[in-house]
Amino acid sequence: MASVQLRNVTKAWGDVVVSKDINLDIHEGEFVVVCRAIGLRQIYPVAYDCRVRNYYQRGPVYR
Repeated sequence: MASVQLRNVTKAWGDVVVSKDINLDIHEGEFVVVCRAIGLRQIYPVAYDCRVRNYYQRGPVYR
């Protein structure tokens, strides 16, 4: 099992969905960097499932 799991991560600006249902597994000892293009707004997911070791959290995200 992965140490960090992201499931069904979705990001939208208003009605425009820019990413949908992104899944990511990060295993013990792996190093991951997520980059974005210069000039884009900061990325905040609007819905997600996240598991870090045995801790589990499910979105939507409220800001």
